Amino acid sequence: MKNTTNTLIGAIAILAIITIFSLETRTNAASEVYDEPSPQMLLSEEHAESIISIIQTEGFDAAFTHYSNYRDISDPHFHYLRQNYIDAAAELMTYLAASSGKTFEPPYYLKK
Repeated sequence: MKNTTNTLIGAIAILAIITIFSLETRTNAASEVYDEPSPQMLLSEEHAESIISIIQTEGFDAAFTHYSNYRDISDPHFHYLRQNYIDAAAELMTYLAASSGKTFEPPYYLKK
């Protein structure tokens, strides 16, 4: 079961990343909350290393969906990308539920 869960989480992460980069013209909640900033803006080295450590400890999906809201990070591009990831994960879970014909209650951190 754990292996299946890890595979599903990995698939969600990969599909979310693909979705984020392939749907540039899509209007979503992230663009309503955060203006799309320049990708040339970078996190501080300290914040980047901290997030990488969280990813290594908690996993990619957990690091961005429910580990923290990262309010201490002021980089709008980071928040834009993180929100797009959360939106894509929620959309993918809704799509999978509809495709399976089953009712799916999304986790609290994917609810809007």
